[in-house]
Amino acid sequence: MTIRYFLRSDKRDAPVTIWARVRTTNDDIRIPTDESIIASQWDKKAGMPRSVNKNLEPERYEKAHKLSARLSDLRERLLVHMDQLQTKGKSITAKSLSDFIAMEAVTEEAIPTAIGKYLEWLIAQMKSGSFKHGSERYDSDTIKVWNNFKNVFSRFEKEYEDRTGKVLLWDTLDKVTMDAFVKYLEDYGYLTKTINKYVICLKALVQYAYNHNLHDNLKCLKGIQKLKEVEGCATTKCYLNEDEVQSLYEMELPEGSLKCKVRDVFLIGVYTCQRVSDYGSLRPSNFSMTTKGTKVIRIVQEKTGNSTVVPILNGNLQKLIEKYHYDIPHISDVIINRYIKNILMDLSENVPSLRTPVRTILTLKEKRAIEASQKDEDVSKRIEVETDAEGNVVKRKYSLISTHSARRSGITNLYKSHLFNTRQLMSISGHKTESSFYLYISESADELADEIAAIMEKAKKESNEELF
Repeated sequence: MTIRYFLRSDKRDAPVTIWARVRTTNDDIRIPTDESIIASQWDKKAGMPRSVNKNLEPERYEKAHKLSARLSDLRERLLVHMDQLQTKGKSITAKSLSDFIAMEAVTEEAIPTAIGKYLEWLIAQMKSGSFKHGSERYDSDTIKVWNNFKNVFSRFEKEYEDRTGKVLLWDTLDKVTMDAFVKYLEDYGYLTKTINKYVICLKALVQYAYNHNLHDNLKCLKGIQKLKEVEGCATTKCYLNEDEVQSLYEMELPEGSLKCKVRDVFLIGVYTCQRVSDYGSLRPSNFSMTTKGTKVIRIVQEKTGNSTVVPILNGNLQKLIEKYHYDIPHISDVIINRYIKNILMDLSENVPSLRTPVRTILTLKEKRAIEASQKDEDVSKRIEVETDAEGNVVKRKYSLISTHSARRSGITNLYKSHLFNTRQLMSISGHKTESSFYLYISESADELADEIAAIMEKAKKESNEELF
């Protein structure tokens, strides 16, 4: 195995990142380091800062000398790390090496060894950018998940210690402890999707601590398993069908009011099939034409960084865009979520399907609010839960619609039109894999049955004979 440093830029007047080229028997891996240098001060042939000699001014000599020492030290540590990976039968990848470099970048300061303190420290490093996901900084949404995980895990840790009289330690983590954490989340009413997010965080936490040499207990990772999503156990993935979307578009609302703007922005989300972080921040620069004259919206998705081109094929979308002169109002998702439910509730007076009872699950926040209300002496203030004949919790469809429902509605309705293939639809939605794309298709079993029946009926009429 060999490691050689190089620059990917020839900028002469500004520092550029120093890259490492790692060659193994089977791979040629290139990864960025945390070091930088002005290109004119780099010896391309030697793969190091220009020859260090005492003829340089003292400050530059000292700087070049220290950089050379750090790069040499990093090379040795990388070689040791790769040897350890091979010994353990693990693959040497760009990610594993980038993660190692990121870890090494923060080892100058003392790393807390206690699980809770280490978790706090790790999140602080994520926020500052000192600890990265490969070469990328952690985004705000990911950090938010980690913060929520920290709060939940700290409560679990305290309860565990109170119950067992034992302190949670890296070396004593095992499947029993992991199962106890998952059961703790289930007992508190967390949804399966949320539990799985925290399970992923826990696995990553154990791995990061291992990489920081805080423990050698990787066997406990086998005991951390995600829960399987069972039909009816997750919050129903609601969407608005084409008729409901059109009714919402035609709904009379005071022009210029916040309700009107919320409705319009939500519909733009439906027609573009984008996330609220993208459909709520469209500016004139996002709109253009293809060389053949097709009007399109060009978006770099905030969550993934994926570039997508959305053709403007819907007349309603074009009218909404022109209404705001291609500068779509920015409204927070909190405001949209609050108002769109009320708007749809009002619309349900004329569109009964929006009042359809839909099986769902109460969130932890809702459960606690209900429990608290039952203690109120004023009976009228107690929150009642609607259930179906089987005792399952149900809510009216309009109350389950949120900013994300816009994207789900757009994708599902386009899919059900049968006008486009999956590849074309994915180019609009920005999904990179079919598996992630199909998660957005929200057809129920009844809807599929109706669709199949309609296809059969059409086929019978065309053939004039009974099928099957």
